[in-house]
Amino acid sequence: MDLTPWMTRWHMLPEKGGVILCAVSGGRDSICLLDYLHTLGQERGFTAAAGHLNHLMRPTAQRDEDFVRSFCARRGIPFYTERADVYALCGTWGLTVEETGRRARYEFLQRTAETIGAEKIATAHHQNDLAETVLLQLLRGTGPQGLTGIPPVRGNIVRPLLDTPRRDIERYIAEHELAYVTDETNGDTAYARNRLRLEIWPELEGINPRAAEHIACTADILRRENAYLDALAAERLRSTGTGVDCEALLAAPEALRPRMLRLLLDRLPTGLGEIMRKWIGIIGGYLTGVLLLGVNEGAYFHGIESSVLMPDVTEGFIKSFVFALLIALICCYQGYNAHRRRDGMGPEAVANATTSAVVISCVFVLVADYVVTSAMLR
Repeated sequence: MDLTPWMTRWHMLPEKGGVILCAVSGGRDSICLLDYLHTLGQERGFTAAAGHLNHLMRPTAQRDEDFVRSFCARRGIPFYTERADVYALCGTWGLTVEETGRRARYEFLQRTAETIGAEKIATAHHQNDLAETVLLQLLRGTGPQGLTGIPPVRGNIVRPLLDTPRRDIERYIAEHELAYVTDETNGDTAYARNRLRLEIWPELEGINPRAAEHIACTADILRRENAYLDALAAERLRSTGTGVDCEALLAAPEALRPRMLRLLLDRLPTGLGEIMRKWIGIIGGYLTGVLLLGVNEGAYFHGIESSVLMPDVTEGFIKSFVFALLIALICCYQGYNAHRRRDGMGPEAVANATTSAVVISCVFVLVADYVVTSAMLR
């Protein structure tokens, strides 16, 4: 397995005497990457360090940390670790468990890289991960950007294995007789990615053994074409700062208009961009109603002005508070009582509780909407 051509192409290799921080969970992929970078660093004169964040999410989390620590100690690899209570951070950050874990992990890696002076942070995403991401994005619904999958480089984050199929990693592990730990949740098909990997992916490889390679190639083509379209959209924006030439926007091909609007919003200061996003509906209505369907411009804006009254705004705030309170109470009740459900245990119980919370919340929101609207109209 030779990663140097890929790493050279994307400028992933640190300078001689430099440091590259490898994100290591203790699993097969990250152990393969760490061992490879450590060996390559000895040949080329740079240091590969290991960073491990203990998420405290599984009973085996301490086992994983101890394994990575021991693995690094035997090879003289610098090892850095922290602990993060992901479940507690979920409430603080208002994110899902998966999003919270990802954010905590990358914040830890960035802090560690800054502390030790690492030029790059390497993660062990490989070609099959890229292909799975593309398929999941396609199933959820996405545009060209989503179909580019995982980028090889994002800032100082590099992915040396992204062009390497899983079978090559397995072969490297076997040839070098490397031990690794296994995350027990990887076999839980309640997670979409696990189900895709364990049940659907073997069928795809039965149709074409090179499925991952071909999907990765398609993602690379889309990545380059997407970058080109973004460049064209930027050229179409003739003004500077937060201004925009409306004629240039309307004259642009339909495929470029959303990109031009997105680039325009990205130029705005933080906070102002959020305000502008609230107006996207009005702009979209104007483009569709006035310019495409021929609705009178004055009638369009007069309709907007006359239809929004202060009682409507007040009703909106009241409904938001009532809906939020109902959803919070329902979700808390379902979550705290997930262990008492008779239709499943563990992750299955959580999944069923989530489904119940969503369905019940939808019903209560509809009822509450009727009740609040009736009360406000009196």
